[in-house]
Amino acid sequence: MDNRYTTLATLAGIVQETAHSTMYACTPREMILHSTFDWDMIHKHLLALTEEGLVLISQAESLQFSITQAGLDKVAGSDKKINVLGDRGQVTGDSYILR
Repeated sequence: MDNRYTTLATLAGIVQETAHSTMYACTPREMILHSTFDWDMIHKHLLALTEEGLVLISQAESLQFSITQAGLDKVAGSDKKINVLGDRGQVTGDSYILR
């Protein structure tokens, strides 16, 4: 599996509890806290996911990004299990299956 989809699953895990998942503006700090990758790799993954239409990147006071409905659908329709990390790097028990 391509690691960019692990980053997509991490983003889906972050937004899963929000009322409007595709409207949530995630920050680099949140992604770093929840990911096993460093920021350079996360950023490369996000750029690739943007090209696929799975993530949107915007620049406000700082870089922000959100998952698209296509991104949520990709994660929901997958079959490889990915654990989502909590803000202290521990596995939260939430997991996604990716294809």
